[in-house]
Amino acid sequence: MSVNEVYVFRPFKLIALLCVFLALCLDIVALLSPAWVTAERFSLSLWESCTEKDSGWRCLSTLKSDWQIATLVLLLAGAAVTLVAFLVALISLCRGTHRQHYRTVAVFMFAAVVLQACALVLYPIKFIDGTVLQTYHEFNWGYGLGWGATIFMLGGGILFCLRTDMRAEVGGTAVWRECLSVLCGLPETPTTVRQMAMLLKHRDGFGQRWATRPMNFSTAHPMDLHS
Repeated sequence: MSVNEVYVFRPFKLIALLCVFLALCLDIVALLSPAWVTAERFSLSLWESCTEKDSGWRCLSTLKSDWQIATLVLLLAGAAVTLVAFLVALISLCRGTHRQHYRTVAVFMFAAVVLQACALVLYPIKFIDGTVLQTYHEFNWGYGLGWGATIFMLGGGILFCLRTDMRAEVGGTAVWRECLSVLCGLPETPTTVRQMAMLLKHRDGFGQRWATRPMNFSTAHPMDLHS
């Protein structure tokens, strides 16, 4: 791997790795958050439901409900996939391995996004469908952190798709084209920075040799004079 190639695409991979790390941190905090739904004298998390009585707070496990167990399993699966993707991306970035590993990381991140989105859509639907609260309630910061983690997962997956070592076009279309190229395994084009530099060097050298070559105009062929 040449120095030019490192400076061209490494910053994007570092930003992608940072997005994955932030997504993992937010997801862990969301899983441990005690406040997914709050109301007056009521608090609901992924693990327990707490109600304030005259004698204090009383908490019961929420792992007896099928939809709450399904939500927790989906979120844990998304966090596990994100952790694996982060470790693979970190090792690949440190060792400078082939971009095939970045393709794997991107697939993992998009899979984590699907798992997270399913859990975060299922949770409010089932909660509102079966709620017995008669007071005002709201989805609190724990639920919001879950969506924040999902957004960072999506951003990291898109950045790992980008092949920034060969940018020939700009705009939103180029981004999605690069993502499809990475995920579908399309062959790479040979227009890397190093190859383009070699072509330019060869062209410049050929032009200099042509310009300094002596020519006898009396015996030159007409095609040489026009070329």
